[in-house]
Amino acid sequence: MPSYAQITILGHVGSIVSNYTKTGKKITNFTVAVNRKRGNNEETDWFNVKTTMEWVDKGIEKGDLVMVIGEPQSRLYNGKTYWDIWANTIKQLTKKQKEEELVDAPPF
Repeated sequence: MPSYAQITILGHVGSIVSNYTKTGKKITNFTVAVNRKRGNNEETDWFNVKTTMEWVDKGIEKGDLVMVIGEPQSRLYNGKTYWDIWANTIKQLTKKQKEEELVDAPPF
């Protein structure tokens, strides 16, 4: 019987790094911070996202709000299990405002 797992996250981009495989295929890795509330406390979960989409490393920046849909994949590292998301869909929802844009922004 076939099976399939999919995860959707919405959060802000952290670090972005691109590397090449031995065959020359580019893989971009980036982190996404997802905040959640627990009572009066807010906690942040960090997700590692991997993709072969060419536009990602030049199209998104740290702080951008993104939605990522993809397949979760576990990996063991130093005795701990970590979860990565192999992205099938990445939607850039907002661009991080630059400091110079914030200086000239009208007050609320």
